[in-house]
Amino acid sequence: MTAAARVLRLSVAAVAVCFVMAPVRARAAEPEEHDPYPTHIAIAAFTAADLADTVVTYHLLKQHRDLVHEANPLLRPLENRPALLVGVKTGAAVTTIWLVVHEHKRHPLATFWVAVGASAGYTAIAVRNARFNP
Repeated sequence: MTAAARVLRLSVAAVAVCFVMAPVRARAAEPEEHDPYPTHIAIAAFTAADLADTVVTYHLLKQHRDLVHEANPLLRPLENRPALLVGVKTGAAVTTIWLVVHEHKRHPLATFWVAVGASAGYTAIAVRNARFNP
């Protein structure tokens, strides 16, 4: 098993544990307050999924430069510079996390589903990339 596959399996397991272990808390006495705990779990899952995608992408671009190409057209110009690609992907993830946390008080349900959707999307991308077999 390659290092990328091990990281991917650990990351997918971390995402699964985040969602399975997230207890549903009782609502506060005031209905205006929203429990941020589920959103924080979704953010943690997104972070693990993004890390898995970044590690697998970096590994594939470094090891199989002639066979692998970045599918995202916005990031494609960076595929020959994997370290810069990782930096840009990390910056995008940090920005997404900041936006979710910042907007959570005004739009708690929407930010929760944005984090869940991003987590699912990055998990699917990382799994697809890890299945690449040269």
